[in-house]
Amino acid sequence: MKCYNCGHLLPEDSEFCQYCGKKIETEISIQENAVEEIIVADETTETAGIDLPDLENTTPEEALDAIIKIQAEETVKNLKENSKNQPNNEEDVDFGLVPEKPIYTLALMSVDGEREYLNQLYTENGVKIKWNRRGSTSVNGINGIIDVYDTYLPSGEPYKTIFINMYGAKKSEKAPVGFTLNNVEAKRKKKKPKKERKVKTKFCSRCGSVVDRETKICSGCGKKYFKGIKFTKFSITVIILSVVLLTSVIINFAQYSEIDYLNGRVNYWSNETEKLKDEVSDLEWEKMKQGWSLDFYEEHVVIVPDDGTRKYHKYGCDDLDTSSFWAFNTEAAIQKGYRACSKCK
Repeated sequence: MKCYNCGHLLPEDSEFCQYCGKKIETEISIQENAVEEIIVADETTETAGIDLPDLENTTPEEALDAIIKIQAEETVKNLKENSKNQPNNEEDVDFGLVPEKPIYTLALMSVDGEREYLNQLYTENGVKIKWNRRGSTSVNGINGIIDVYDTYLPSGEPYKTIFINMYGAKKSEKAPVGFTLNNVEAKRKKKKPKKERKVKTKFCSRCGSVVDRETKICSGCGKKYFKGIKFTKFSITVIILSVVLLTSVIINFAQYSEIDYLNGRVNYWSNETEKLKDEVSDLEWEKMKQGWSLDFYEEHVVIVPDDGTRKYHKYGCDDLDTSSFWAFNTEAAIQKGYRACSKCK
């Protein structure tokens, strides 16, 4: 069996809900009550523009469907209106405790959102609360009705009254002052505090009075218990040897760093030298190829100027006119009837 007021599952023989305390109603009685409610609403909604069914020919199921439809349309309307300008009062001390600053649960067509919120509500000390819907009210500037819930401690003692609006443009994520959601605050408070470190009291070995922890001086005889720096021959020797050792390490490190730097420079210039050797070798190869080309032209190529002398010359001849010329190999020039120049032959 299900309680139609708070939604909890109950034993079949239950007459009253052990969660909200109300009398259990059957689905049929709820439908019959719905018909009565819609009859009353018929007189108050004519001017609101809400079309209601013909009550004389209406079954309880049709009446309940009509109420759900009207509530759904009204819910969507109120949601749209609230989305335009819904104030955020969650940081205010009276949030949820006054109807002007209600809790928003954002539940369409039902009160499931309100019940879900209420079921997560604990006191700030971690006590699970009980609740009962007293009724509803309305406030200028807030769209939709505002449900009024009285909360109680498990003993039945009244706790606080809170106000919930299911037509919010967003869902409230905080609890009013004096409450916590999902017992988060209570769990935080139950964390074990850090253990403080115990400071042992010291007593003077001379007179037995307490030694002050701050000054380290006996409160009775004035004996001082803080240790001063005492230098012995051994400690001086250790200090001197430590200084000498540290100096030696610093010098060796500096020398090592300098040697390492010089080795790095040597390696760098060795690499540069190898690169220059490779470049010299490439240049010598190019020079050799250019020499072969020059020998070929010196041996096989002759130039015939267009000066009417019908002589061929070697390149560089003093009688060579290069303003207009032909280049032939020696055999081709001879076959064409040209004769060699006597100066450059």
